[in-house]
Amino acid sequence: MDTMDVWEVEVRHQKLDKFRIIRGHDKYLVNKKITIQQQIWNEMWRKKAALADKKKQMKVARAQQEKIALANSISIDTKKEIANLVNLLHTKLSDNYTSTWCRLLDNEAFAIAEPDLPELQDIPPEPARTDAIYQIPHSFWHVLFPNRKYKKEQEAEKRYLADKECWARQKKVATSSNRASLSSFALKREAWCWRKLKHEKIQREIGINISRTKEAYFEGAPHAIVDYCDVVLGSIHYPEYFPQCWELRYNPESMTLVIDYSLPDIESLPSVKSVAYSSANDTLEETHLSAAESRHLYSNTIRQVSLITLYSLFKADAAKRIRSIAFNGWIDSLNRSTREEVKRCILTLFTHKHAFPFKQLDNMDPRACFNPLNGDCGVEREKLAAVAPIIMGNAENRSFNSAFSVDNCANIAEKKSEDYMQGLESLFTKEKSLCQ
Repeated sequence: MDTMDVWEVEVRHQKLDKFRIIRGHDKYLVNKKITIQQQIWNEMWRKKAALADKKKQMKVARAQQEKIALANSISIDTKKEIANLVNLLHTKLSDNYTSTWCRLLDNEAFAIAEPDLPELQDIPPEPARTDAIYQIPHSFWHVLFPNRKYKKEQEAEKRYLADKECWARQKKVATSSNRASLSSFALKREAWCWRKLKHEKIQREIGINISRTKEAYFEGAPHAIVDYCDVVLGSIHYPEYFPQCWELRYNPESMTLVIDYSLPDIESLPSVKSVAYSSANDTLEETHLSAAESRHLYSNTIRQVSLITLYSLFKADAAKRIRSIAFNGWIDSLNRSTREEVKRCILTLFTHKHAFPFKQLDNMDPRACFNPLNGDCGVEREKLAAVAPIIMGNAENRSFNSAFSVDNCANIAEKKSEDYMQGLESLFTKEKSLCQ
């Protein structure tokens, strides 16, 4: 039984209004998951901000041709967004899921540049009494009038002494300034060296811990398998309206991974097919998907998510520790009698790795791939009907409920509703300890 403590961090993206609880059995692995999630969210925000910027430009645009061009650009973006959902599975098949361990390593060079040596103030050469500017040229008149020569020599002496005093002050100021600059540079470089060494130390520690987790994964340690699968799923990019939250449980005896995956609700998906500029009203007019089209897009999308999830995990499983996967897709819905939000499973499937259609995914309709995998989806039924998960986890002991075992997955339709509701209630019970 896996009794290791779990590191847990709640990460947020304020602008996207998204949050996710990231867990793992190694703090460095958790930090890496956070970095990956931040990169994904930042890219999501960049795209969302670009679309919002186009709409702002539309409001301030004056020329009709400019408004038409902006409307066409927005329309292209909306069509592309829907097309991306339709082809979601196809685009994700090209991702390299076998290099996950390499992506976990921190190989980035230290980003902060080394401090530059400061520019020092030049100290002018010290004046010498023998310098030409202090010498009195020989003259016939000096022979006739010695006092005149003496007076000029005294003046030259005064100039020399004044210049030397001025030089001494300049030297003192420059020396003090240079000393301060060098002292500041020494402190900055010492701090830079310390931060660079710390960065390299953390990189080494991350490498050691990733190697340790990788070794545990290849040895079949359940916690390492769950951590690795969590990283794989966290590396998959979806639109910003996907919750991208999940719970993973692994049964080492049957080598089965159970995934409880939060799906977007149907209202979250885009409903605008196209956008056009209306010169009569000087506004953007949107053409929306019909109810049937929205439901078909939603059904197609969540089926693709389940297939992508299984495909990525099977592909990434270099140690061949995952023999089968059960996927349960959940949404939050409102209980009309209690007015409280409840979780409903609207999609479930289960398959062994040898039965998964790796080669056919690219050419088959998602529904045709989904149905043979013991798939059940409630989207086509009235009011997004809930379905019974093929396999549910037991939150108390991290084992599998015998009533929903792998061997009995084909008889799920015969399970009693009481058993299903009990499993549903236990599934979302907090089960992991927090390591501070």
